[in-house]
Amino acid sequence: MRAAQTRVVVDDTFRGVTRRLESLSLQLTEAESLLMIEVDGARIVCHRIGNGRPIFVLNGFGATSADWDPSCIDRLASSNELILLNNRGIGGSTDDGEPFDIAKLTADAAHVMERRTS
Repeated sequence: MRAAQTRVVVDDTFRGVTRRLESLSLQLTEAESLLMIEVDGARIVCHRIGNGRPIFVLNGFGATSADWDPSCIDRLASSNELILLNNRGIGGSTDDGEPFDIAKLTADAAHVMERRTS
């Protein structure tokens, strides 16, 4: 493939990805609300999407709520209220500057669940 052809393919691919991301962003901002909950010196950011029975959607250690497959989230949110939690220190959540581990993240999630259901 020549350089000019390669550039066209890359440009078209980039435009397609950009359009997809823009449409996802519009869908999420229309249907979601943002929760910010203070927990032990940190602010935990959660996105609430959908209505119905609440489901807490937790990520791995370093992933954010934006990492979930949008089609999975859309399907779950069609009949449930999803609470997508960003762990401390990532995805808009802050931390207290101290080291933390999975036990601390578990305690954070439990605190958010308690606050959400009370």
